[in-house]
Amino acid sequence: MSSNRSRRYLAFGAAVATSALAAFGGAPAAQASHSGNGNGVLTTANGGIFVNGTLLASGATTNEISWTADGSRALYVRNGQVVTSRWDATDAGNPQVIVGAPAAGAERAHPSWLGLDSNGVVWAERASATDPWQLWTAGGNPYCCMAAPDTISLQSSTAGPLTAGDGYDYTYPDGGDGSVLVFQRQSRLAGSTPEVWVYNPKANPTMRKVVGNASHPALSPDGTKVAFVRPAGTGSNQQVFTSDLSGGNVVQVTDTPAAAAGPDNHDFPSWSPNGQTLAFRNQSGGVETAAANGSAQLTHTALPGITGTPFYRSQTRESVTRISGSSRYATAAAVSAYRWATTTNPADPRPTADAVVLSRSDTFADALGGGALAGAKQGPLLMTSPTVLDGTTAAEIDRVLDPGGRIYLLGGTGAISLAIETGLLAKGYEVERLQGANRFDTSIAIANKINPNPDVVITATGANFPDALAAGAAAGAYNTPGGPKSAVVLLTSDNVLPAATKTYLDAWTVATGQKPYAVGVQAANALAPYAPIAMAGADRYQTAALVAYRFFPNMKVASLATGANWPDALAGGALMGVLGGPLLLTPGTGDVNKYSAYLLNISSGSVSEVLIFGGAGSVATTNDDQLGKLISGPGLYDKH
Repeated sequence: MSSNRSRRYLAFGAAVATSALAAFGGAPAAQASHSGNGNGVLTTANGGIFVNGTLLASGATTNEISWTADGSRALYVRNGQVVTSRWDATDAGNPQVIVGAPAAGAERAHPSWLGLDSNGVVWAERASATDPWQLWTAGGNPYCCMAAPDTISLQSSTAGPLTAGDGYDYTYPDGGDGSVLVFQRQSRLAGSTPEVWVYNPKANPTMRKVVGNASHPALSPDGTKVAFVRPAGTGSNQQVFTSDLSGGNVVQVTDTPAAAAGPDNHDFPSWSPNGQTLAFRNQSGGVETAAANGSAQLTHTALPGITGTPFYRSQTRESVTRISGSSRYATAAAVSAYRWATTTNPADPRPTADAVVLSRSDTFADALGGGALAGAKQGPLLMTSPTVLDGTTAAEIDRVLDPGGRIYLLGGTGAISLAIETGLLAKGYEVERLQGANRFDTSIAIANKINPNPDVVITATGANFPDALAAGAAAGAYNTPGGPKSAVVLLTSDNVLPAATKTYLDAWTVATGQKPYAVGVQAANALAPYAPIAMAGADRYQTAALVAYRFFPNMKVASLATGANWPDALAGGALMGVLGGPLLLTPGTGDVNKYSAYLLNISSGSVSEVLIFGGAGSVATTNDDQLGKLISGPGLYDKH
């Protein structure tokens, strides 16, 4: 089972109906990735999890494991449940359950992560000892719901069969580059031999055979080859081979010396993260390695004191990046600079902004829908005082936009003065003002600019900022140009639905037949007649975590801002909509909020970077290391 992968994430696809993205209606994934895989560390499973022969987790009673791409989480079957625990085994005695216990008499084996960033899991299961083995899949994280006011309650992910019950045995799945899955298939008729098959729904919706007379497949880190075992050579011992996914270019990796006395089988191959080495189990249960190119067929490297089934674990390093400035204007400009290129520098590798969203800096009322707009228009959200354009903001506009670039002003002239608008026009920018009679009408004007007929509507109270800003990051992630869906944020007046918002929702629900989302208790109450899909926590921190869990089940990048004030979260949330990751909140002066911490911990297999918005006065510097430890594996993390 290839437990470590150095390739970028590709969604497993709609063919797996029980994937987390399908289950939760998640927003598009961010484009961050883990780095620095190297050759990894060899681990084994032999009744427990061992690292270089040393017992790591006695509580993880298993003979098979699969590691996330960053090495931060192990996946295994424990008491029939599909579970995951941290790389350091701190929770091995009480692992996170992804799929609960099967029906009485059923068996599970051979678990593997699906996708580079663990967007799902796959395993073999049979209803009884006499029934055929089938492949089953589920989302890579447990299902999240509200069950108590002070917890994020997790239930088992919904599981379902991937293979049809055709009488064949399907075993040893290995999920690779998101859209690729290799597995063993064998007829139950006497005298049959196993075969290695591949399923790549993005390339071909039909499962097909790769090689015959082959077992124990393991997909290479780049997703182009498969290692397998078949009898060959002296004594027809089981030997390790590789081939490409078409079944061609077969290479023998191991062999048995002609003078060998007795059996000399090799099985259970596992690729190193760099794809250059294969580890495998030998006849006596020990572990050996050999070059994957077949150059050491008779000169395997034995690893003294290491026994069991081998699985490489990656040593990637994650990142924690703090983005801040000396003022709210400077922080917003720094957030912009993190993403957007300087237009006068053709060598700048960052993408070019298509627009700027400009909001007032003294109150959040008109800006709450701005994050979704920034995602749709692909540009930063900056701030200014209502009457005079802030100098830092003016400089950042000039840096990211050429003359003729478009600037969206949020609110009427009382929010951003006519003088500011006139000045921007004089500099050659195209200026468009989005406004309404109040914050609720303004949110509708912003929504109509994003898409008059959106696929997704997310609502939050407009009387405060936290829920709407978390919602804005989720909506912004949908609004990637050319993406399959669009999303908008509408506001409620706490528990009351304003007339304009009601008119909008009445028309939208009839036209689409969909339910709106409600973020926070107030929005859920206001939208009760629509039976909304609600994410309502006990406080702003839990609500933000619930939003993140529902919309970003396989987040690659996440962020943290203080929940005690809004400017940093406003600018940061707009960026997260562009990056495709959630905005999480924390009180700021203490430890990372428990809901944010818990979510990042269980998502560590996919998260490669956390952004912190604001300086030490907004989010305590102790949070940097706390976040790094939450998301990292044994390769740990860098702070920027």
